[in-house]
Amino acid sequence: MFSTGSLRNMGRLIAEVSRTRLSKTMETAALSGEELDLKAAFGSFSMDVLASCAFGIDVKACGAAPGTETEYERQAKRFLRMSATDKAKFFLGQVPGFPWLLNLFGVSVVFKTRMTLFFHRASSLENQP
Repeated sequence: MFSTGSLRNMGRLIAEVSRTRLSKTMETAALSGEELDLKAAFGSFSMDVLASCAFGIDVKACGAAPGTETEYERQAKRFLRMSATDKAKFFLGQVPGFPWLLNLFGVSVVFKTRMTLFFHRASSLENQP
């Protein structure tokens, strides 16, 4: 549920990740004179924010050594990988009338097994150092 209080708390989490990790990553790159891959930096920042807000876990993706991935990032990429069939089902599910037709034939556009596995793995990462 998105209440006013939970949204305020999310704002605090976003600001904390931004202040402690993203700015440190950018400052380190600026002081060293090295190029900073902004796509990777903001991707890691987004991953940290989403993990904090959605699962209450600190995955420390932002600020990790360049070219490294956290276990959470690996699991998220695995979850988001879609086969051609999955993509077709997903896009057909967006066309008016097709969700009803897909349900009629027992075809789900929600990848329940993959989602359950991802959420289980994500929540188990909370207990890891």
